[in-house]
Amino acid sequence: MSNLVNNPLVSVRILTYNHEKYIAQCIEGIVSQKTNFPFEIIIGEDCSTDATRQICRNYKEKYPDIINLIENERNLGVVANGERTIAAYRGKYIAWCDGDDYWIDDYKLQKQIDILERNPNIAVCFHPVKIIYEESNQKPIISNPQQKQISTIYDLAFGNFMHSPSVVFRHGLFDTNLDILKTIPARDYAVHLLNASKGDIFFINDVMAVYREHPKSAWTSKTLQDRHLGHINTLDMMTGLFNSQIDDIFTFVKATYYFDLFTKLKNYSYASEVKQYLFSALENTLKIPYFPNIDALNNKIIADLLKVIDQERDSKAFLLLSKLALQKHLYKDTIDFLENVLRIDPSNNEAKFLLAQSYFKIENYSNNIDVCNNLIEETFNREALTLLARAYWKSKQYEKSIQVAKRLLDFEPNNFDALKIIAFSYFEIGEKTASYEYCEKALSIFRYDVDLLSLKANLKKSMSGDTVFSPAKSINKEIQPKTQSTKDTIELVSIIIHTKNQAHLLERLINSIYVHNSKYNFEIIVSDNASTDETLNILKKFASQRINFRFVRNYNILPVAKAINNAIKNAYGNYFVVLNEVQSVSQNWLDVIIDNLKSTKSIVSLPKLFPNSSLVHSTGIKIEAKDEKLNFLYQNQNEEYETLATSVECVFSDALSANCLAFSSELIEKIGLFDESFHSFLFEIDFSLRAKEIGFPPICITDSVVIINERLEVNMPSEPEIALFAQKWGKLTKIENAIDIDNQDFPVEQSVNQRLLQVVQNLSEIGEIAEIQRLGNILLVPNLHSLSEQEILSLEIDEELFNSYCKISEQSSDFQFEDLFDISDTKPEPVNIIAESPETQAKPRILLTMYGWNESGGGTTFPRSVAIALARRGYEVAVFYATANHPTIQKPYYLEYRVEQGVHLYGVYNRPTVFLDALNPEREIRDERIVQLFAQVIDEFRPNIVHYNNFLGLSFAIGEIPFSKGIPSVFTTHNYHIIDPMLYLYRSDLSLWNNTDFFANSELARNYPDLHNSFRNRIQAAKKLVNEHITYTLAVSRRVKELFVDFGINPDKIAIVHQVPEQAQKLTSLNIRNRQPEHPLRFGYIGGVMPHKGAHVLVQAAQSIPKEKAEFLIYGFISQDYHRLLERLDVNHRIKFMGQYSTDDLPSIAEQLDAIVLPSVWEDCAPLVIAEAIAMKLPVIASRLGGFPDFVKHEINGKLYNHNSPSELTKILWEVVENPGLISIWRSNCKLTHNFDDYLDHIIMTYEKLIAGNRPNVEEIELIF
Repeated sequence: MSNLVNNPLVSVRILTYNHEKYIAQCIEGIVSQKTNFPFEIIIGEDCSTDATRQICRNYKEKYPDIINLIENERNLGVVANGERTIAAYRGKYIAWCDGDDYWIDDYKLQKQIDILERNPNIAVCFHPVKIIYEESNQKPIISNPQQKQISTIYDLAFGNFMHSPSVVFRHGLFDTNLDILKTIPARDYAVHLLNASKGDIFFINDVMAVYREHPKSAWTSKTLQDRHLGHINTLDMMTGLFNSQIDDIFTFVKATYYFDLFTKLKNYSYASEVKQYLFSALENTLKIPYFPNIDALNNKIIADLLKVIDQERDSKAFLLLSKLALQKHLYKDTIDFLENVLRIDPSNNEAKFLLAQSYFKIENYSNNIDVCNNLIEETFNREALTLLARAYWKSKQYEKSIQVAKRLLDFEPNNFDALKIIAFSYFEIGEKTASYEYCEKALSIFRYDVDLLSLKANLKKSMSGDTVFSPAKSINKEIQPKTQSTKDTIELVSIIIHTKNQAHLLERLINSIYVHNSKYNFEIIVSDNASTDETLNILKKFASQRINFRFVRNYNILPVAKAINNAIKNAYGNYFVVLNEVQSVSQNWLDVIIDNLKSTKSIVSLPKLFPNSSLVHSTGIKIEAKDEKLNFLYQNQNEEYETLATSVECVFSDALSANCLAFSSELIEKIGLFDESFHSFLFEIDFSLRAKEIGFPPICITDSVVIINERLEVNMPSEPEIALFAQKWGKLTKIENAIDIDNQDFPVEQSVNQRLLQVVQNLSEIGEIAEIQRLGNILLVPNLHSLSEQEILSLEIDEELFNSYCKISEQSSDFQFEDLFDISDTKPEPVNIIAESPETQAKPRILLTMYGWNESGGGTTFPRSVAIALARRGYEVAVFYATANHPTIQKPYYLEYRVEQGVHLYGVYNRPTVFLDALNPEREIRDERIVQLFAQVIDEFRPNIVHYNNFLGLSFAIGEIPFSKGIPSVFTTHNYHIIDPMLYLYRSDLSLWNNTDFFANSELARNYPDLHNSFRNRIQAAKKLVNEHITYTLAVSRRVKELFVDFGINPDKIAIVHQVPEQAQKLTSLNIRNRQPEHPLRFGYIGGVMPHKGAHVLVQAAQSIPKEKAEFLIYGFISQDYHRLLERLDVNHRIKFMGQYSTDDLPSIAEQLDAIVLPSVWEDCAPLVIAEAIAMKLPVIASRLGGFPDFVKHEINGKLYNHNSPSELTKILWEVVENPGLISIWRSNCKLTHNFDDYLDHIIMTYEKLIAGNRPNVEEIELIF
């Protein structure tokens, strides 16, 4: 191996001192690594006083080409010893393993290096470890149970989650000679942070190392106070090394440590530090929320602050809490906090202003006015005056609105907000001349405000007295002040927005629609055309805040016509307004459109303006025949909007573009939706021509406008489209040949030089010469301010730089006048309505129910794996589940929505009971709050099928909802909750029910006679649910079907479908090295160690088997009480308790066992561990109960015994011990007849049959092992 030492790819560092008990195991785990690259081991031996050094020397002699042994002449301590090993690193990658830890996977290094080599963006790779507690009775645990695959420094900043023997990182990412590394208390954590600042952290979910916790180690032996202060010191030393966001997280973490000291140790001397850091943490979260779990953090900070606030003195705390509540739209909480501030500090003007804002948000204008008036009596406050003027305007006190706004003008004559308020207030009271005057003044400050442009145009028409050109009398109308009290309760307008990768413009448009309120009821439906930017997050945000907002998610890019049609198909309106490539709307826009749709038979549009301009992009499209070709021309392009709007009230066109296109449901019924044969802009032309052909002419109304995106995406037609269009519409122009694409005038776009000239002219008009010079410097044209029009048009401009300037200018504009016309944005209950396009609807939309999402029982883990696997296959999957109490939110029946691994999760928290509700049978029949939430999810998710996996915590009545809507359903039986409120069909003494007669068997019936009528109702409701409301029940074993039939369920509606867990399929593919059966044979118990699982039966049966004949190993979590019982029963010390395990441990466990014993004393439905055992070639000895006989074939792949005869189990164990060859025979027959993928294929087939309306015989949907 001498040829390898010269170029090691990995340097593995071992620090050791007095580890004679462990060091050999540590080194063995490393030298046994199987890799396709060379590696070295650097051992820092710190002058041990035991045999550690000699052991290291022995290994150095045995592996001279791998091991570099550095012997310290005196004990240097961990830091100095570590520095000596750092100097010896030669590898591209570094791995750690301290002398008392060890590796347990021979391919650990290979797996981690493969990840790092393939992913240069990954700085650190780690995995879970098994933690062993030395000198303690505490059972081993597996670390990182919920770890995500990719983490960043922002995750790590909240606390270290990596154990040293699991880590491999790139060498040389930071300066290892940093002074802080020599003195910092948590050195490993500091190194991890420095590495993570250079790349991501990758997690491999394989347990590949063991980490030992020692009670006397330097760190563990410290007091809680010393450890916390050490962590705080570490964070103090790391502050400033990264960025302000990381520092903010450190602030929060320090706050948690101080809070721990304050509460757990009752050390009230830390009260000031607690509040200091909690204040800072809260201030940080009020900034841009870059924390990944910002809501959870905020809720924790609120809870912590409330515990340490001095109600009589801490106005600062209440003020911070009010800001956070205001940011989260919790206006009632905001007001409560602010009232506390003002009780403590009555002169706090900031609190008064926030209180006024909160009253404004909940439309309590009376209180808002009182607070604002109180505030401005004491001092001039621009914001308060503006808010007061708006409040008067909102409450229709227009004279007072004018009075307050003019007061603002006394201090700031060019205050744009004040001028705009006055202009609109005068308009509302009919003072048109004054309105026009102030409108002009406001436009002189910001000339491109679309509300004011519309107002000015309407005022000019109204005041001129001229006859406005209007071919249709029904369109000719007098301008009337808008009355917001005339909400139309009959018509619904569906606003359809098409978008693709324009997240910031989409958000601006949606806000603009909500700001410019309408007298008509409306809904917004966004058709997202497979965006890859932040669009989906924006859509989910609005869906959670607005009841009238939904979106359609197209997972593949569709033609625009098809994407818009998908949204229309999900709409409920009488009228439709399509917006495409539009970034904002103006005042009264929707009222103008719908008023005209209601008064005329037409399709309607508004003028489209260029952004930051008063020039018209187009009013419509004109079709011309020229030189035997069809040409398309934008009408009124580059005209001043004011000129256009004052000269004509409407413009007739041959066609309208889908930038802004409105029509009625009546028209759709006559001509249908957009023709999806056209993938280009021709779909707009075709729709307009079809409408015009039956008497619905295309009209553009000039009373309001919309603003288009700066750069329109226009899809040009293909040759087949051209031929189709010419064939369809050539008759209109008597032209039958194709369209001339090359010579047509459609579309017209401004060049970058024309756009630059427009910006320069606009800036010149308002005297912004300095801004022109700044723009010139950006574009490397320093004399831009002095160039002529022709010189500007002839410049060579970097378009990317110019676009960046325009984007930044838009985003940094100080002007916002949204609140003047804002509707209340009081946050409603979260509603997420996601419809899918027909492309995704080709696969069923599947809704599952279950108890919990992260719980450990098979009734949760198996359906969870099914849901995730279905999502991986491209199905749209949602899960509605009951669970325990929410960690931070106390609201009863709190419905939380999130998406995890592609599955839409709807979790119901804070129900009256955490788990069982056996003493409330009426609530188990119908929990009205649950039923309402489930109905909401059904309406939002719109499943094609429902798969019930549990009714626990959900109530039987939820089954009525899909049934009433004609949605088919199946029910998988993971327990006996339908029959027994206590789930398991056994009594407290572990005796089994004799049959399914509740009153003859249940202790509940005996102990609670006053509930008998309710229990009878429960039985009838359960039978009705399964027999009538559920299409088919999928029994997980034959015994389950027998018991359900005995209970009264129709056998023709129960199919037997044997489950095989996903883990079993993985285990089948592994090359598990089963041990040869020899004495002592090893029998294992795997699973939850609970009384009804019968571990005590195994312990008793094992007592007569000599140690040299057999060993008995119990794996799994066990409560202290049951553990003590088992230890008392284990009088001959035959049992080894192995502690908790993870699914990743199963292969190594299987290699140590000859067979497993499942001594259950209840009717176990179909424990998943059986399939896992068979997959690992482990014969099974089990009780003849529940689902065991379906999988354990007596004397073929194991053996069955009568559960009530422990002596029979003893006899079987003796039989196997005396005849070890039985193990080999049974092992050869351990074969799964189907795997998890087969199960998934089968269940999908069942879904599809039921969705198609088929009702097969139960035999057709059975899957039997």
